[in-house]
Amino acid sequence: MIETFITASELRRHTGRVLAATKHGPVIVTKRGTPAFVLLSIDDYERLAAAARQSEDVQADPSKPP
Repeated sequence: MIETFITASELRRHTGRVLAATKHGPVIVTKRGTPAFVLLSIDDYERLAAAARQSEDVQADPSKPP
């Protein structure tokens, strides 16, 4: 997975390219040189959400296998 860093200005100018870049990994948007936002493909988001739900389930019932 490749992380891509762009500025907020680049996001405004090249929205289509930035959205396409999410196919290769998260795109981190910076403001004044500091990471401010992360853009993810829906597939990456769903994977993260599922992992978070699974982690919550294990914490709620540690005897339950992952």
